[in-house]
Amino acid sequence: EVETFQRMTGSKRFKISFLGVSFCVLFIAWSLTQTFTTTLFGGMGFISLSILYFFFAFGSFIAPVFTNKIGTKASMAISSLAYVFFIACAAFQWVPILLVASATLGVFGTILWTSQGVYVAEVADGQDIGKMNGLFFGIYGFNFILGTATVGVLLKKSSLGLASIMWILAGVATLGSILLLITPRTGNAAKGPILPPSTIIMNTIRTIGELPMMHLIPLILFQGTSSSYMYGIFPTLLQVDDIPLVFLGYGIARMISSFSFGHIYDKMGWMPIIIILFMSTTFGYALCIFAISDQRLFYPAAVCLGMTDTFIINFLSSTFMKLWKDTAPAFAVYRFLSSVMIALGLFVSRFSTNILILEMSAWILLIIGIALYVKLMRQQMPASLDPIPLEEGRHLSNLHPPVPLEDIVD
Repeated sequence: EVETFQRMTGSKRFKISFLGVSFCVLFIAWSLTQTFTTTLFGGMGFISLSILYFFFAFGSFIAPVFTNKIGTKASMAISSLAYVFFIACAAFQWVPILLVASATLGVFGTILWTSQGVYVAEVADGQDIGKMNGLFFGIYGFNFILGTATVGVLLKKSSLGLASIMWILAGVATLGSILLLITPRTGNAAKGPILPPSTIIMNTIRTIGELPMMHLIPLILFQGTSSSYMYGIFPTLLQVDDIPLVFLGYGIARMISSFSFGHIYDKMGWMPIIIILFMSTTFGYALCIFAISDQRLFYPAAVCLGMTDTFIINFLSSTFMKLWKDTAPAFAVYRFLSSVMIALGLFVSRFSTNILILEMSAWILLIIGIALYVKLMRQQMPASLDPIPLEEGRHLSNLHPPVPLEDIVD
């Protein structure tokens, strides 16, 4: 029995599942806090979220330092406390403290998500990358379903106000932090040397200039623009009582799409992914325009945009794991560029409610991103449209290799 237990807890699926549950609990609290921030604080809610994502962007450059110095597990546990701090400040409803919490969460939030990407990459170890990403994001995505359903009941069936609900969410976030603290170790952590922070930061900056990353930038910017649309303008178009149910549909679509992604990506490659991504985005944005005159259309729109959100995040994460052996700099650059676009999108949302601005910006970035991705894949693999197996030692960063760490002067 002991051997069976050890075998189970040491399996890849158990580790990724445990991580997914930990993130699910933490983000039950955070995703709902983010959704209701603009409702609680109005215009200052948009400003606070913009500050958060600006600091999230620039915190990306120090995130690989944490993963190198203390490892992914400790980095995630420590960083998760910033979410508890932000939610508690939102419950106080004091704007100056909220702005400080936004900056704090911005820095530590990028450390959390960079560490998550590295953790999954270490556990996957080059095998079943799509399935491991899909498993994590599928379990993680359940936070939207459970969270929105719970808050919907609290808002309609109880006398609790949003401020009281925030305190409940702060307690849920604390539980998520505890789970991250006891998350199993990957067992495949890199055995490289502990590098000086300046060396790690310089290597991260140089990653931006690598050819594969330059081809992926439009898709990363699309992901950021799409997220700012979903958490900025989209909730303001809804009636407050409708937010939980609409986002429930969004969450269900995210969860189902995550589990589907892994099977499609690992078995059929990337081509079906970008086709689904294009269709879900186009239909989702079109439905949002028509929903202005018919609120019922926001429900199918949320489902389409949930698919878009899941497929682009899973797609980028899987691509980084395929193309880079050291994934921390790639994930850090991804978080930097994405966060800049989210911050800009939220800032624009503060002064304009014209949904066409963000929709057209995101759609154009998606078209350019798909074209560049196809070009990159065909240049590297003219005879095949399948992802490159990592175990064969071929990765696209060889097209424009980064400067070796030992050649960077501290």
